[in-house]
Parts: sequence; structure tokens; C-alpha cells
Amino acid sequence: MIVAVDIGNTAVKVAWHPARQQQPTRAEVSLCRFPLRDPNWATQCAGTILRLQRSSLAPEKWTRLLTPVSAEQTASDLVTVDRSELDTATAETPFEIRTASVNRRAEANLRQTLRDTRVEPDGEPSVEPDGEPSGVAWRPISHHDLGLAIRTDAPERVGIDRLLGAWGAIRWYPLPAMIIDAGTTVTADYVDEEGQYWGGAIVPGLQMQAHSLAAGTDLLPRLDWDNVDDDLAGPGDSDPAAPTTVTGRNTVDAIRLGVLSSVIGSILRLADLYDRPPSIVITGGDAPVLFGRLQEQLPVTHHPQLVCQSLLSLPLSSVTAPSPPVKQ
Repeated sequence: MIVAVDIGNTAVKVAWHPARQQQPTRAEVSLCRFPLRDPNWATQCAGTILRLQRSSLAPEKWTRLLTPVSAEQTASDLVTVDRSELDTATAETPFEIRTASVNRRAEANLRQTLRDTRVEPDGEPSVEPDGEPSGVAWRPISHHDLGLAIRTDAPERVGIDRLLGAWGAIRWYPLPAMIIDAGTTVTADYVDEEGQYWGGAIVPGLQMQAHSLAAGTDLLPRLDWDNVDDDLAGPGDSDPAAPTTVTGRNTVDAIRLGVLSSVIGSILRLADLYDRPPSIVITGGDAPVLFGRLQEQLPVTHHPQLVCQSLLSLPLSSVTAPSPPVKQ
């Protein structure tokens, strides 16, 4: 079984294919998301991975686990594990974790927590310090694994999430293509008609811009794009994804309008620089906020979880050596 782990600066996403086929389609990726602001994210994430490992040992008894989940669902929401349901199956079934990380600290934290975590009989993860590795093969993906023609100054320094987005665009869309990944930062990359990756641009994302305004001023509030504080909002305020007025008539709407205009304007400018290629693909956590506005002016396609799906679809040889037994 292959599990994809996308380790970003805001959240860690764990994705898998319910049917455990080697080449999932876009509709067949299940996901759990773990915001890094949650102090328990690493333990919850490790617990989810170990549940998935157990499901690979006795798949006929774990169909309840391998169902799609919402983007915000955490490990505590998943079906609990009853140890009595486990067969006498061993961990010889290959179980590979493919990681794409742009956050070295979070990656190290998760890897150590995975070594130290076991799943209790009630299905909850617990920490067992100095434990042995939990019977998984950890496989960091680098630019060497993608087979891309990378035409940048230093291919090894390009974010692996950007390269995986480009790999997916080459696989699933006509070329040339523009790939927009709207997360902590917004990246807009270009792949030419021959499948060559030429880099792109990096712009501060919605949250980063809003937080910078709050941190650099005395009176401007901190705007959370996921949950606007009602105490800061006036009668005309709307949620972050709703259409904005021509002018911001209160502080929150003014910040929202300014940040959205900054990001959307940057994307439109870059699309012009790239000669508006036939395929413009947007992904990332803030893609739903931007997609509708961009769609009014660009032929853009929303592809959720492009990075995770690319990880799952890479034609790499899975682990062949037996893994250690699952910790009991």
C-alpha cells in the first residue's frame, strides 16, 4: 500500500487510494488534513498512518476505514480499531510512505512521532518513547524521482510540491500549462509544450499577507480566512469566499479586498506573461477562495489535492523488503 504525505508550512495532508490501485484517478483519493497549529497534529497523523498500515494487512476487514473523508477530518473522527478484528497477518505486505516536504521541522517531528507511536486497542494513538520503527518504509520524494526536465538554476532547490504539481499537470492536462498552488504562498509555475519545467513566481498567500498587515501595524486586526471574527466584522461583512464590494466599507472587508486583489492580480499578470496557456490549473488549500474569481477571467481548472495525487501516481518501484511487524 502507498500513502502520500504532503508536509507543508500550514498543514500536513495524508492521502491514500481506497482501492489501493497503483494509478488512482482524480476522484479516488481519500484525505485527512492535520493543521500544524494543533499541538497534537503529529500524534494524530502518525495514528492515521498506522491505522492505514493495519488496513493493508487485512483489507477485507478494514473497508470502513478506507472511505473518503472531508478535508478537515482528523484521526479522532475515523473508525476506531478493535485489535480482536486483526487477522494473524504479518507486516510483510509492502507499506510505503511517500513524502513531499517543504517543512523540515514538521517532517522530522512526524517521522520521530511515527517511530514512537502505536495504536491502542481502542484505536487511539499513544506515544511510546524510544520505540522501534513502526513497520513502514519512509520514502522522501526528490526531483530525481520525477523524470522532469527542470530548466531552473538549481533544480534541487525548487520546492518538491511545485515539481509534483508540474508532474501532475503534464500527466493530466494538455501542454503548455500554468500550475497555481494556493497555500501558505501562492506559486504560479510554467511547463512548456515539451513538458519542460521553467520555474515561475512565488507570492505571499492570503493568510501570510493578512497576518503581515496585522503584525506590522498597531490597529489592523488579524484576519483568519477560515473564520472571520464576528467581533471585528461590521454589518456589511461577508465570509472570505463571498463576493466583495467594489470598496471595502469596513476594516475587515478592506483587508480582504486588498489581499484578494493582490493575489488575483498577480495570477492574472503571470498568466499574461506565460501567454495564457491552454491549461491553467489551480490547487492548494486556498484554491476554493480564488477559483471562482479567476474563472471569470481565465480558463482555469480546479484540481484538488494535485500534489498528493501525483505522489500516489508516481511510477516508482514500491518497497519489496519485508517490513517489521506492527507494534502491539
